[in-house]
Amino acid sequence: MTTTLLTLRSKLQKTIGDDKLAYADKYTDALNYAAEDLYPIIFKPIDDETSLDATLDTYEYELPTDFNEGHLSKVFIQPSGSSTWTPLFGWQVIVKSSEKYLKLDKVVVGDLRLEGYTKFEALTTDVSTISLDGEKLSLLIAQAIIRLYEMKRGVISMDSRGRYDEEISYWRYKAEELKGRHRMSRPASQIRWVS
Repeated sequence: MTTTLLTLRSKLQKTIGDDKLAYADKYTDALNYAAEDLYPIIFKPIDDETSLDATLDTYEYELPTDFNEGHLSKVFIQPSGSSTWTPLFGWQVIVKSSEKYLKLDKVVVGDLRLEGYTKFEALTTDVSTISLDGEKLSLLIAQAIIRLYEMKRGVISMDSRGRYDEEISYWRYKAEELKGRHRMSRPASQIRWVS
């Protein structure tokens, strides 16, 4: 399910009962920090079958930018003239001057398909979207509430900090409960066979 930043801010506002919009200026920051905190529990899957063509005499290919902060889990090859994707073994990811490259152990020819995951992009405008459903969306909101209360706790008087500490503790408990019930399994890494 795709959700916009505007909808997320509205859910955040309703959940904490901020009828006067006292915290509205911090909603976007709290949501972005929460998405960052929850990576790789929540992540954006990558399935890229259009960017790389394997050619003769080439062992290294620069990975698409989504993989710079992400993780490559599987590589498939579709030989020229075939319509079937076959798992490709014998590869590794290497880093050269902050760019990631796919290094193959042997030369192959055909289209390459890459699967993995990366962080969600920062939400910046009302129409920015994030693809999460039910419980994962609830986890994001719970983590955003923790971040929001932590931000607000830092700028208030000592007399009011107890209330924020209680709210932070409650929402931290809720977030941990959701993480435990709906932890997204990390995609499998490439199996390396040793002969």
